[in-house]
Amino acid sequence: MTNSSLLNDRKCRRLFMALAATLVLPLLAAAPAAAQGLTVPGPWGPIVDHDKPLEFGSDAERATYLRRLAMRAISAHFRSVEAVVTYGAKAAPGATANDARALVDEATALAFLFAERTPAAAGKPGAREEIWLQPEKFARHVEGFRAATAKLASSVASGSGVAEALVGVRHECLACHQSYRQTAAAR
Repeated sequence: MTNSSLLNDRKCRRLFMALAATLVLPLLAAAPAAAQGLTVPGPWGPIVDHDKPLEFGSDAERATYLRRLAMRAISAHFRSVEAVVTYGAKAAPGATANDARALVDEATALAFLFAERTPAAAGKPGAREEIWLQPEKFARHVEGFRAATAKLASSVASGSGVAEALVGVRHECLACHQSYRQTAAAR
């Protein structure tokens, strides 16, 4: 090979590598991000959400998922009030009242969350079949929780009897769970 041919060969290789880098590398770099999750556009630039989108096989699975999220929200609001009232945590101004009102809102939605018959499978945690077999008793539990959360919100607003009202909400949670919540070990 002559010097001229080598030079042309090097130029061709550089040109090919530059072309490859321009066209192929961005595709390769994007592939892992896409495989890891969904890219979400926004003011901070595109951000990769690493949570895999959920897949549901039925309306019952969707209803159960929503119900579990609502129960976690109830627990989070209750625990936030508990942190302040029982353990002396300092909350942002108005935060405890907001949590108490959120519990009232969640209590209002409880009956709807259990409207569709979606009991947990044997050996799995979740709602017991008895919720749908004992609708009057379950309705009394829901009403008891609603009344207890309303009393808590009122107590937080007035600043009087908050600890007692919080115990009342906890009692309603435990009473309903004792009757209608299946743990993984039960059954």
